[in-house]
This record gives sequence, structure tokens and C-alpha cells, in this order.
Amino acid sequence: MIDMRSRNGMVLTPMSNIVREVIDKRKKNIKSLYSFITDQTPPKGDIKYWTSFLNQETPVYLGAEKIASKYDMAVVFFNSRKVKRGYYTFSVELLFDHTAGLPDHLITETHVRRLEKAIIENPEFWMWSHRRWKYKREDVDG
Repeated sequence: MIDMRSRNGMVLTPMSNIVREVIDKRKKNIKSLYSFITDQTPPKGDIKYWTSFLNQETPVYLGAEKIASKYDMAVVFFNSRKVKRGYYTFSVELLFDHTAGLPDHLITETHVRRLEKAIIENPEFWMWSHRRWKYKREDVDG
């Protein structure tokens, strides 16, 4: 997976180092695109926010929203579609041009709604094995 994701010059950065990476690139005036894998479940102890996702109460990460807001970054949604075996097209949709000062959770909720729409349009392309709903709120908050 690492080899596949790091092809074409992409640099993988652990979550624990991403803020340092953003600060470093900004200091050096290097324009960068950061991609966050946001469709996974946070560890039980890291759950800070729940939303409705595909009609299920679902915990979500807030890191991408916090970083985007702090550094007033644009937020885009990448959508992939399979054309045929081994061939895909990608579309990029601007969700927010500027993010500083937006209400809490607006970025996350907007992304979740857009992801939900993409899944409903093409459910066969979403990895249903994610175990997205392995935690119930009462098990975490209770």
C-alpha cells in the first residue's frame, strides 16, 4: 500500500508529523497538496465528534478540518470512478476556497455529505470492509 500511495512523487507523512510538514512547507513557500484519508474510524480514545453517515451514527476524524481552518486552506473532494478494469477517472470538487473562521464541524459535515453522495451514486466502489461502525456512541461515551 505504501509503494502504491507513494508513486508519482507523493510523500507520505504520518498523522503525528503533518502539522510540522505544513509549517515547514509554508515557511519555505512550497505550494503543497495534502490528502487526508478521512473515511476510517478513529481509535476509541480519540473520538471527539459523531455525525450521521449513511443513516448510522458514526465517529469521524476532525484533524483535516482543524488543520485546514488553522492555515486557511482550501478543501477539495476527490472522487474516483471506475471506467473499466484498471482504468479510473478522477474529479476534483472545491468544497471551500477559504476555511479560516468557518463554524466548527462545517468542513467535516460538508465532506461527509459529499462522500455519502458519492457512495450512494456508486456503492460498488466503496470499501465496505472498513468496519466503519465498529463503535456505538454509548460504548464510547458511556
